[in-house]
Amino acid sequence: MKVDVTCILIDQWRTLGGSLLGWISDAFFFLVIPTLLAVLASRAGVTYSNEVYGYALTVFSIFSALLITAQIAIFGMFQKHADKLKEISASEGKPGSIAAVRAAKTTDRRKDNLKQLNSNISYLTLLSCVCATTVLAFLAFSLNGTLETVVSTFLYSHFAVSLAMVLKRFHIVFDDEYQQNS
Repeated sequence: MKVDVTCILIDQWRTLGGSLLGWISDAFFFLVIPTLLAVLASRAGVTYSNEVYGYALTVFSIFSALLITAQIAIFGMFQKHADKLKEISASEGKPGSIAAVRAAKTTDRRKDNLKQLNSNISYLTLLSCVCATTVLAFLAFSLNGTLETVVSTFLYSHFAVSLAMVLKRFHIVFDDEYQQNS
């Protein structure tokens, strides 16, 4: 199916957790906090004006394009590391040498970091599209104000936390690249 995005959701899910504490922490940050903020906003009587929705639509549309561009750049980095692994295995006369093993482990770790970052960026791009579509629906149709507030606040805060995770992963990947080239 051409529009089946479950692979993006599954890949995103696989980047989360890692340990029991990791799963609890991720559930708290990605689900509990956005839900609490949505409920608090609803209870406080927060409503978003059409102007706010217009700004949100612009922001999510721009983020979608920027994230796709970032994903293309990440693919270039991924290819570089895939080529490096091939080069290591082809150039080393002794595939089990200490230098080859160290270089392969480092390159494998970098490739894994890039794969996770790609999964997170794909999810964030999908989330941007869902947010933009939802905001567009809120602009086009008159829905219950409480429903709009809850959904909008949840999506905005979930997007913010997901963006923070992507920024952290970008930092890890680029810091690793800078360490390699120092």
